[in-house]
Amino acid sequence: MSETSRFVYLIRDGVLKLTGQIRYQDRDLRLALMKLMQVPQHQVCLDLTEIPSLCSPEMQFVTKMAHLAHDQGKFFRVRLSKTLRNLFRDLELDGLVEIEEVAPPAPAGTLASKSPSTRAGKSPSSRVRVAKPPSQVRPAGGS
Repeated sequence: MSETSRFVYLIRDGVLKLTGQIRYQDRDLRLALMKLMQVPQHQVCLDLTEIPSLCSPEMQFVTKMAHLAHDQGKFFRVRLSKTLRNLFRDLELDGLVEIEEVAPPAPAGTLASKSPSTRAGKSPSSRVRVAKPPSQVRPAGGS
């Protein structure tokens, strides 16, 4: 991990995970994104789930990174917190950037489905299914 005064980053398996406050003009942020573009994976992801907020220049920077990745033959997606995901959708940026939907952690007694699904042409999302106790499971075809 690399530490700066505002954010921490980690690149693993084609995912750049950022934590803290980011500013698009930070040299270390640009360096981290350049490192992400150099990974051997065809699919790369910018994980912003732990970033509290983004200003307009940072959102524009994310869309530019998506275009750069596309120009380099990579599939770029961004993983956002619920708040940032809603902001991207409200500003209609979800058409410019592939957003990876991440379900919140499953509460006790639930199972998270590992099969991706797509919704209206959007990227795969996780589904959460509540496991029923055996007493509530009905046999197929029974009434």
